[in-house]
Amino acid sequence: MMKICVLSDSHGRTSLMWDILFDEKPDKIFFLGDGVSDLYEFGNIPQVSVCGNCDLCGGDEELVFPLEKETLLLTHGHKYGVKQGLYRLFLRAKETGASVVFYGHIHRQKAEEEEGIMFICPGAVKNGRYAVIKTVNGKIETELKSL
Repeated sequence: MMKICVLSDSHGRTSLMWDILFDEKPDKIFFLGDGVSDLYEFGNIPQVSVCGNCDLCGGDEELVFPLEKETLLLTHGHKYGVKQGLYRLFLRAKETGASVVFYGHIHRQKAEEEEGIMFICPGAVKNGRYAVIKTVNGKIETELKSL
């Protein structure tokens, strides 16, 4: 079993990230933007991150990769207008073959399914919100959590 913390929108609130990571003790971090530089404090934990609209980084704005039997799409979401809805992000998920999409930007926890694609927003770390992925027997399970 692998445990992954999905974090987004820390906006400098590293003390809350410390609390989350101390409580969860994850094997890996997925960070969905708006605070990518906050991750430097946690270099001892393997990380996968994408840049958000408030980040000054030259990194990826989205990543697509397999995890167990699923294909994940990680993005901040601002390029897909997620504050107005998920339609553009849904089209991108279809285009990439993603079965699970993690996004941030809206600062609210949200999980919904559309045509077999799961869309999950962990909420904002700056508000004590996050998600945890556990890989169990070739499947991924996701739980929305808060401090």
